[in-house]
Amino acid sequence: MDTETVDRWLERVILGLVLAALAFAILGFAAVRVQEWLVVQGLVGLAVAVGIVRLWVNPDLRLLWPPACWGVLAFAGYAVWRWTEADVEHLARGELARILTYAALFFVIVNNLHRQATTQAVVVALLGLAVLLGFLAAWQFATQADLVWGLSRGGGYGRRAGATYVNPNHFAGLLALLLPVAVALAIAGRMRVVWRVVLVYAVLVLLAALGFTISRGGFLAAGAGLLFTLALLMLHRDYRLLALAGAALLLVGGSVVAWKATRDVALSRRITEGFDEADKAAINSRQHIWPATAAMWRDHRGFGVGPGHFATRFKQYRTAAVFHDPGHAHNDYLQALAEWGVVGAALAAVPFLLLGWGVWRTHGQVQRAPADLEVRRSSKYAFVVGAAGGLVALLVQACFDFNWHIPANALVAVTWMALLTGYLRFATDAWWLSARGGWRAAATLLGLALLAPLGWDVQHRGRETVHLLRAARAPVASEARLAELRAAWAIEPLNPQTAYDLGEHLRLRAVTGAGDRAAQLAEAVTWFERAVALNPHDRSNHLGLGRALDLAGRRDEAGRAFAAALQVDPNGRITSFFQGWHALRGGDVQAAEAWFVKSIGQGWPQYEPALRYLGEIRAGRLPEAGVIQP
Repeated sequence: MDTETVDRWLERVILGLVLAALAFAILGFAAVRVQEWLVVQGLVGLAVAVGIVRLWVNPDLRLLWPPACWGVLAFAGYAVWRWTEADVEHLARGELARILTYAALFFVIVNNLHRQATTQAVVVALLGLAVLLGFLAAWQFATQADLVWGLSRGGGYGRRAGATYVNPNHFAGLLALLLPVAVALAIAGRMRVVWRVVLVYAVLVLLAALGFTISRGGFLAAGAGLLFTLALLMLHRDYRLLALAGAALLLVGGSVVAWKATRDVALSRRITEGFDEADKAAINSRQHIWPATAAMWRDHRGFGVGPGHFATRFKQYRTAAVFHDPGHAHNDYLQALAEWGVVGAALAAVPFLLLGWGVWRTHGQVQRAPADLEVRRSSKYAFVVGAAGGLVALLVQACFDFNWHIPANALVAVTWMALLTGYLRFATDAWWLSARGGWRAAATLLGLALLAPLGWDVQHRGRETVHLLRAARAPVASEARLAELRAAWAIEPLNPQTAYDLGEHLRLRAVTGAGDRAAQLAEAVTWFERAVALNPHDRSNHLGLGRALDLAGRRDEAGRAFAAALQVDPNGRITSFFQGWHALRGGDVQAAEAWFVKSIGQGWPQYEPALRYLGEIRAGRLPEAGVIQP
């Protein structure tokens, strides 16, 4: 085959790998679990490798490097530096892997998938997949099915649909990303009538699926994105009437849905959920998480607490009004400030600002001039305004959710950003570079710099994850689980969670009489100490150490461990409960009772172990405190 044919096949392979990564992420629980994420990361890494090959196969290949690429590169470099400085290396490394994967996807698309045909393939694939998920969402809504691929979603979502996503809010985020593109193409896209009818049908399915999520933030975000897109379409004479009609239908339809929701008791409760302070569950909501997140940022203004450190550091800042352990701030802007600091948040904003400037320059170049006798449509223009609207939607939803921390949605958003960046070629030729000489070497080095850590992480974490999954399936306190945890630790000796799991496993074996109690408690203490050293901000590590020391009869050391847990989680009901447990084992029933009362008052529903222990104390049915086990 000649060079041109080989080059075209390599481009198709890259397109296939990108589509496979996007589809697998969307279908695989939004890639929030490690096992699905590693597949996605591997597919993106393969796309980078094929891109490097293509760079050397085709000597006439040109590179596209608009200003937004410098912004992405700068933030990726900052992420690498923050990883080297992080308190908990393992957490920061996982976050870095995600950042590098997004950066790699961005560069691969910008420099390999900038033809109109590839853009159309990506759009058709994503919209087609979303329509199929829309039917799944309708079934979930109608049957109140709580399963995704046979596994329970948990979370008490009831009739709210999430398709292959665990959280309906994040499925709504995906729909908010795609709806503006579908609407823009239906109005302004250049296509046959039959395909326009199909596209309108797809829009209706996606709107219905959005309704099935019953996501307040999703409704607001999708509405903002659609209004933004329709407003841009109104600027063009040929699309003005249809855009006005679409905006009117959106506003009227939204008003009708809102009115109907107020008539439905369950839906009305969902709309006001989290805002009624008389509702005990409301104290666990966003308006109480945000001030604690802001306090975290104020203590680390410049560079933040560290990448991926929000969940482990949040407990130190929460009040008694937040009794659970939120993994995210439910506000991506606040979380970015808390984890990355002002410097990191500013660097993260640069690509978006440069992209906005690029869209403004591009949208006028890709639209066709109005004609007197016909409507002159442009799929390029439709995609530009639609993808921009999708990104606006996700940026709006970022005010009260964490879609940018959901890999599937982040990957689709990065895809829109990369395709829009590639469209800058229609506005100017200034950003094209010859792949010959120094630029080819520089691009190759950048590709290898991304490929090397991604490839290492896939095989390294992949081997570790296999053993961790086997351990999770093995019986509690069994030798099989112990062996798998030890194997995982041998691969990754910097994971504090594995160290904690080993300590807790040995502690359970000791209290259940499996093996030598003294020897197993001594080893459990060693593992908990390792967990504390690797992550001193996690209360569970300190509590685990305190419990093991207490059971081993080392009361003074146990007291220091429990005090350390209280320092990093002063308002946690689990922390309060174990302060009481420790006091009870020391014979101080009065202090134990006070701690159990405090634990019961921290959160709703009330903490069952604290209720049980308090009931035993007040009923006078306690045996010797020294033999009580949690």
